[in-house]
Amino acid sequence: MPNTTLTVKSVQEEVAAALGASQVSIELDAKDYEKCLKDAVRVYNRNRPRRGLAALAVSEEQKKYGPLPHPGLQGVTDVQFVTSLEEIPDPFVFGEDEMLIKGDIKGTVGGLEMQLAYVEMARRMYGSEPDWYGAWEGKGYYLYIDMKLRVLLCSYRFTWHVQPTDDPNVGLSLIDDGDTDWITRYTLAKAKQILARVRGKFHGIPNPDGGSDDNDYSELASEGKEEERDLEAEIQKRRRPLLPVIE
Repeated sequence: MPNTTLTVKSVQEEVAAALGASQVSIELDAKDYEKCLKDAVRVYNRNRPRRGLAALAVSEEQKKYGPLPHPGLQGVTDVQFVTSLEEIPDPFVFGEDEMLIKGDIKGTVGGLEMQLAYVEMARRMYGSEPDWYGAWEGKGYYLYIDMKLRVLLCSYRFTWHVQPTDDPNVGLSLIDDGDTDWITRYTLAKAKQILARVRGKFHGIPNPDGGSDDNDYSELASEGKEEERDLEAEIQKRRRPLLPVIE
């Protein structure tokens, strides 16, 4: 379920605290933290995209629908239909309760062939769902649907990505509660590498005697890179299974 604690500010404060901001001056600015959080959300979305289900009002006359209104939309993965068989003429129904197999064709080879032909036609038409495809056009995503039978109901499944913002419609608060710690830890791993590059430019911290004390830039870079690899392996294990194929 979505969380109630993760915000851009909370991630930055937790990462800064982990880097020791309460004791020393951290050589990172707001843009550095922003980049690290963007990297974390990008990797998270690649492995844990959000999924949604929405209804769609359709008609035989309309072929194009959209743009679909979902923030962070990546695309539609499946469209499902409930269709009507009213269009299929049943040559074996003569009355409300009376099935044809009567008259001259009852019990004949021709009668059996007619029965089988109807069953096959109904099977094909019932299984022949409308054709559809989705496409980006400009900044909008559209569905194209070609009806084959009268559609009673239509719904579609879509994937979408959260954004590294506090927007309640698409932001960090919509990340699953169980994944919030991963976001912070990955942001910290990236921040360690940026901080290591900054410190590596000086190869030491100037002291009052005119010399310099070694800093930990090399160890910090290795630590951040190793944590990044471990966290990517961890989130890959949380990947959602593919949607089932319905035949």
